[in-house]
Amino acid sequence: MQLPAHKRVLTYDIWSDPLPRTSTGKVKRHEVERRVREGAAADTGADDRARPMTEAETAWAADAERAGALDAIREKLKRPGVSPDSNLELDLTLDSMERVELLTMVEQRFGTRVAPEARAKIFTVRQLVDTVMAAEDHGGGSAAAPWATVLAQDPGDDIVDNLKVQHILVGLAFFVTLRALALVSRVVFRFRSFGVENLPQDGPFLICPNHQSYIDAFVVLSALPWRIFRRLFFVGASEYFESPMMARFARATNIVPVDSNANLMRAMQAGAAGLRLGKILVLFPEGERSIDGELKPFRKGAAVLASQLNVPIVPVALSGLFELWPRSRGFQWSALVPGRGKPVGVAFGTPVRPTPGDDAATAADLRRALEETFRKVRAPR
Repeated sequence: MQLPAHKRVLTYDIWSDPLPRTSTGKVKRHEVERRVREGAAADTGADDRARPMTEAETAWAADAERAGALDAIREKLKRPGVSPDSNLELDLTLDSMERVELLTMVEQRFGTRVAPEARAKIFTVRQLVDTVMAAEDHGGGSAAAPWATVLAQDPGDDIVDNLKVQHILVGLAFFVTLRALALVSRVVFRFRSFGVENLPQDGPFLICPNHQSYIDAFVVLSALPWRIFRRLFFVGASEYFESPMMARFARATNIVPVDSNANLMRAMQAGAAGLRLGKILVLFPEGERSIDGELKPFRKGAAVLASQLNVPIVPVALSGLFELWPRSRGFQWSALVPGRGKPVGVAFGTPVRPTPGDDAATAADLRRALEETFRKVRAPR
């Protein structure tokens, strides 16, 4: 249970038939995914049928408030088979965003707020309901949407005060260094950037690139003009900024170190706080590097922030970096040989205007926009 939720194996399939392959022997990943999805869809009816509750579960649900909360959870998840001892990850396969949404919904029902340290100990529906019922009252339920409630809260740890500080000299030095590397990359990697004119002139917004390698963020930053660069901030994994030197680096470069796996709510609140200050958030919607260079499923973080704060999202497509530094291997030095590697490109697409309060529609629009921008940056020029 030490791995973050998105890296845990929640289920698996065993096939006796050979995997579908191309004429050259490569596995047809899309065909495998299609078969898995079809199998999951066929099993949904069986998985969602309500199983008889045990005596202990029945006794627990005899309380009217608990029974009401259980029914509300079933309705929200559209799964009648949810029982008190259903595991949020293993049985219900909820990701970190979905767990936060569910927790917030139950908090609103009881008018309480669960402390951050208590959230990490919730694994089942029973634990979720009991923890919320035992939590501190904060003045009754709220009519606001769950994410509106979460994002309205202060992230704490002086995050807002730190983001207000302007580190002009450090930022300018970093900017000049990246621009110099970009010039070198135009020769070594045949680096090209497109669509910078699509970046909004003012106001807060999100920059959302696809994720292919460790150096993606540097490539994106190297293509940005100073007027954008000076207003950037990031929400980074806290594990990389634990030493005193790295902590100072984070403060100087407007990186907010947060363990988004253990404390997703605080990471989202930090993102909202920076956007409210008029800053620009760089956020990878895939959440992790691609395993094959293609677009992975998106997480909801960018769409939630955009739809709740009504700020646009600029889709950014990166190409050629997976071949340079693939996820499963080290840096491919052979790609530096002229004529061997693919050109590296970064394209800034047309900003996506969010659907206020509708993160699902915003996420779908972002996906379509990034797919279109991805096709353009990979097209021969």
